[in-house]
Amino acid sequence: MQNKRLTRSVSNKMIGGVCAGLAEYFSIDPTIVRLIFAGLVILYGQGLLLYLILWIVMPEEKTSTPPTDPYSRTETYHPPATTTTTPPPQEPIPPADDFTQPGS
Repeated sequence: MQNKRLTRSVSNKMIGGVCAGLAEYFSIDPTIVRLIFAGLVILYGQGLLLYLILWIVMPEEKTSTPPTDPYSRTETYHPPATTTTTPPPQEPIPPADDFTQPGS
């Protein structure tokens, strides 16, 4: 017989892992448990309180591998290499030596 333990899921959690942990314990789809909790919240208002109590009471599952986050990026950003180039030489601006008014 397999030794089952009721724990919060780390790998398949949406908020706290309570529904996924219950689903793993009872070997059912986590979506079904999530729908049941949503129905309890909508119909009776007790699902949220039950969820919060289970979140506090249920221990988190212990895994040897870190949880996978579908929104995390595995690649590291490397900015493009910067090169310093000297600008081309500019021609000097000749001095303006005629400051007369136009038309005078």
